[in-house]
Amino acid sequence: RTTGWWNDKHLTFDEGFHTYTLEWDDKFLWTYIDSRVNRIFNFRFDANKPFFNRGGYPATVFNGTQEVRLENPWAGSDAPGVAPFDQSFYLILDVAVGGTNGWFPDGQGKKPWVNGAATAMRDFARAKDTWYPTWPTDLKQRSMAVDYVRMYQKC
Repeated sequence: RTTGWWNDKHLTFDEGFHTYTLEWDDKFLWTYIDSRVNRIFNFRFDANKPFFNRGGYPATVFNGTQEVRLENPWAGSDAPGVAPFDQSFYLILDVAVGGTNGWFPDGQGKKPWVNGAATAMRDFARAKDTWYPTWPTDLKQRSMAVDYVRMYQKC
C-alpha cells in the first residue's frame, strides 16, 4: 500500500488549520494530521522490494507518439528499497482538481472527462459552465490557506 487517508469524525477540514506531517528515516515513512495518533500512512521500507514496484504501474505506457517500456527511474540507487526517499526532494502544496489516475472513477458524480482519454484536460476545461457554478463564491471556502511550512532535517 502506498496511499492512506484519515477522517475526522467531529470536524471538517475547513473549520481551522491543521498540521500535516511527513516524517521519514531509512527504515520508515509516516504521515499524520495534527498528532501522531491520527496516523494516515505507516510504511516500512523493504530493501528487497523497491518502492517503485509498489506503485502497480503498467509495463508499458504511451508517451504521446509511441508505446515505451516503463522503467524504474531509481533502479540504480544505492538503496533501491528506500528510493526516492534516499535523497533531497521538493515539497509541493497544491489544490488539485480532477485527475486521470482512477481516484475519481469514470461515470460517477457527473465527472466531465474519461480517465483514459487523451483529451481529459480539455474535456474538463470545456465543461466549466457545468462545474464552476458548484464551487463556493467565498474564496476562503474554495482555496487552500497555508499558515506556515516547517521542514527539519535529522542531524
